[in-house]
Amino acid sequence: MMIHPSSIIDPKATIANDVEIGPFCVIGSDVTIGKGCKIKERVSITKNTIIGENNVVYPGCVLGGDPQDYSFKGEDVYCVIGDGNSFHEGVTVNRGTVKDKGVTTLGNNNMFMAYSHVGHDCDIQNNVTIANGVLLAGHVNVMDGVVMAGITAATQFVTIGRLAYIGGGTGLTQDVPPFVKVQGENGKVRTLNNLGMKRAGMSLDVQRSLREAYRIIWMSDLPLAEALDETRQLDNICVEVQELINFLSKKSKSRWGRFREDERNW
Repeated sequence: MMIHPSSIIDPKATIANDVEIGPFCVIGSDVTIGKGCKIKERVSITKNTIIGENNVVYPGCVLGGDPQDYSFKGEDVYCVIGDGNSFHEGVTVNRGTVKDKGVTTLGNNNMFMAYSHVGHDCDIQNNVTIANGVLLAGHVNVMDGVVMAGITAATQFVTIGRLAYIGGGTGLTQDVPPFVKVQGENGKVRTLNNLGMKRAGMSLDVQRSLREAYRIIWMSDLPLAEALDETRQLDNICVEVQELINFLSKKSKSRWGRFREDERNW
């Protein structure tokens, strides 16, 4: 291991033999760091944080910090991070809480740009881009391929659907459907995320089906329930259109527009 002598490593930490740790870092107890990780200077990784392989952590980050929640009383809670992520300067990620699932989960190949924050009990899936200054409150779910532009924020229990794009400066208080671009107050839907779908390798047939569904749901004057019923009548509905219908149906039944908040049992 290439560990700078100024760094402090708890003896209960498990670190792969090719990990690089720069100066003035603090690695806490019961931390696991996988192969190929590079930890730059002045990084803190606190207890019960499990990090996979080939992650890069830039200066000033705090991974696995205590949850910022009044209910936290020092319980054993966790932060689990997958492979191939990058955490740029000043990123903070909190562990989970026992009133939820007790773990904050980050998947693979995500980029967290400078000074972004991931709150307790969040679930970030794969290939997500979190730009500078993005703030995620507790219990936020971000699904595969989402892009969140700078200085956006999501309140607790918001779910951001697959391949959605969040425009800069947006404040999210409600769930964001998959495959769309949103901007402004409460994440107003502006259009489909055509570039995101193309980059994800989505077929032209699927993109055409989603455009037809978008036309019915957001460009007609139909109430949402009627628009979803009409969308269900389209010929050869693909999996992605069904995913969009299911998401909007669940959101519409929530009194806050955040279906996971209605599902919590505490």
